[in-house]
Amino acid sequence: MMMNGLTLTLPRIGALRPRSVTEITGSNWTLGCEVLDRDFADYQQYKEYIAPLGIKTIRLQGGWAKCEKVPGVYDFA
Repeated sequence: MMMNGLTLTLPRIGALRPRSVTEITGSNWTLGCEVLDRDFADYQQYKEYIAPLGIKTIRLQGGWAKCEKVPGVYDFA
Protein backbone atom coordinates (compact mmCIF):
# COMPACT_ATOMS: atom_id res chain seq x y z
CA MET A 1 0.00 0.00 0.00
CA MET A 2 1.34 3.42 -0.94
CA MET A 3 1.12 5.99 1.84
CA ASN A 4 0.83 9.68 1.09
CA GLY A 5 0.41 11.13 4.58
CA LEU A 6 -3.16 12.29 3.83
CA THR A 7 -5.44 12.41 6.88
CA LEU A 8 -9.14 11.86 6.18
CA THR A 9 -11.83 13.12 8.53
CA LEU A 10 -14.71 11.25 6.89
CA PRO A 11 -15.78 7.81 8.15
CA ARG A 12 -14.46 4.92 6.06
CA ILE A 13 -17.35 3.04 4.45
CA GLY A 14 -15.41 0.62 2.27
CA ALA A 15 -12.43 0.08 0.05
CA LEU A 16 -11.68 -0.77 -3.55
CA ARG A 17 -8.89 -3.10 -4.53
CA PRO A 18 -7.44 -1.89 -7.81
CA ARG A 19 -6.29 -4.52 -10.30
CA SER A 20 -2.96 -4.12 -12.01
CA VAL A 21 -2.63 -4.05 -15.80
CA THR A 22 -1.21 -7.59 -15.56
CA GLU A 23 -4.49 -8.80 -14.03
CA ILE A 24 -6.88 -7.39 -16.65
CA THR A 25 -7.27 -7.74 -20.41
CA GLY A 26 -8.72 -4.33 -21.09
CA SER A 27 -9.23 -1.04 -19.35
CA ASN A 28 -11.36 1.99 -20.14
CA TRP A 29 -9.38 4.12 -17.67
CA THR A 30 -7.19 6.80 -19.21
CA LEU A 31 -4.95 9.04 -17.17
CA GLY A 32 -5.23 12.63 -18.39
CA CYS A 33 -1.70 14.03 -18.40
CA GLU A 34 -2.52 16.59 -21.07
CA VAL A 35 -2.52 19.46 -18.60
CA LEU A 36 0.98 18.70 -17.33
CA ASP A 37 3.66 20.98 -18.70
CA ARG A 38 6.33 18.65 -20.02
CA ASP A 39 9.04 21.09 -18.93
CA PHE A 40 7.96 20.72 -15.31
CA ALA A 41 6.24 17.31 -14.98
CA ASP A 42 8.54 14.46 -13.99
CA TYR A 43 7.11 11.18 -15.32
CA GLN A 44 9.64 9.23 -13.24
CA GLN A 45 7.88 10.47 -10.08
CA TYR A 46 4.41 9.12 -10.89
CA LYS A 47 4.95 6.23 -13.34
CA GLU A 48 5.05 3.61 -10.56
CA TYR A 49 1.41 4.44 -9.66
CA ILE A 50 -0.03 3.93 -13.16
CA ALA A 51 0.18 0.17 -13.84
CA PRO A 52 -0.92 -0.99 -10.35
CA LEU A 53 -4.11 1.08 -10.77
CA GLY A 54 -5.04 -0.71 -14.01
CA ILE A 55 -4.35 2.29 -16.23
CA LYS A 56 -3.15 1.12 -19.64
CA THR A 57 -3.21 4.43 -21.49
CA ILE A 58 -2.32 8.01 -20.75
CA ARG A 59 -3.08 11.11 -22.77
CA LEU A 60 -0.13 13.42 -23.24
CA GLN A 61 -0.20 16.94 -24.63
CA GLY A 62 2.31 17.52 -27.38
CA GLY A 63 2.62 21.21 -26.60
CA TRP A 64 2.24 22.62 -30.11
CA ALA A 65 3.88 25.93 -29.19
CA LYS A 66 6.98 23.96 -28.23
CA CYS A 67 6.93 21.82 -31.39
CA GLU A 68 6.60 24.71 -33.84
CA LYS A 69 8.62 27.62 -32.43
CA VAL A 70 9.39 28.75 -35.98
CA PRO A 71 6.46 28.56 -38.44
CA GLY A 72 6.84 25.46 -40.62
CA VAL A 73 9.75 24.01 -38.59
CA TYR A 74 8.70 21.12 -36.31
CA ASP A 75 10.66 19.64 -33.41
CA PHE A 76 8.90 16.80 -31.56
CA ALA A 77 11.83 16.03 -29.23
